[in-house]
Amino acid sequence: MRIARSTLSKWVSRYRAGGEAALGDRSSASSHRPVQLPAQVVEVIESWRREQKWSGRRIAR
Repeated sequence: MRIARSTLSKWVSRYRAGGEAALGDRSSASSHRPVQLPAQVVEVIESWRREQKWSGRRIAR
């Protein structure tokens, strides 16, 4: 079984910190939630998309 040194190092650190229970499967989903834009800003963006036919790239500039 070949394992990258960095992976083995992570496993050892987790084991030392939390024992065997710390080696269980972990979620790969981000724990950070994206920032939600205020409703007013969303309305302006939607109107630019509808009325001006602006692309997302142009609005982002």
